[in-house]
Amino acid sequence: MGCSTFVKDLHNFAWHRPLHNGLKNLLDHVCHCSECFTEHQQHKARYKRYLFIRQCALAAVAVLVVVAGLVLGFTLRKDISQPPQDYREIVMDLRQARSRSSGEVKGPQELLLPRERVLLTIVLPAGNESGDYEVQLSRDRTMPLVSAKGKAIMNRELLLVSVKMDCRALAPGRYSVGIRELGWDWTDFPVQVQ
Repeated sequence: MGCSTFVKDLHNFAWHRPLHNGLKNLLDHVCHCSECFTEHQQHKARYKRYLFIRQCALAAVAVLVVVAGLVLGFTLRKDISQPPQDYREIVMDLRQARSRSSGEVKGPQELLLPRERVLLTIVLPAGNESGDYEVQLSRDRTMPLVSAKGKAIMNRELLLVSVKMDCRALAPGRYSVGIRELGWDWTDFPVQVQ
């Protein structure tokens, strides 16, 4: 143990804290007293270990914050990009259908819809434009049984309109799904509800 006059100053000097006896007096004493020099070296080594442990703890906290941010980000992204689990995703591709002005509809094979809540994504045929669309499910066009509105958007060179429809109350059988851009005529396609 060093000299009693400089015990606190040896610790404070190593830990970069204010000194009681002044820096000049401490340095003069440490240069001539081997016990105080050894004690100063020990305090300095403890301070370096403390700094190393503190830096490791801060780095660990930073890594945890980054990992938590990434996990949260991926979780939120997944929640945004996927429909709620209570809607079943159904895709209806109408790219092979003729335009609505031709009067003839040469659509895809009959679409099957489950008697569930569905997120129906319709790939619109060429000639359609982005905008607001209506989709309805009916036995005949005079009385729609289920209807919804959606906005058609371009996604990877495909024009898509997505709507949520609740088909749980429908009886099994043949229906038609009608699609139209607001202000245009309806185009119907056969659908089988099961």
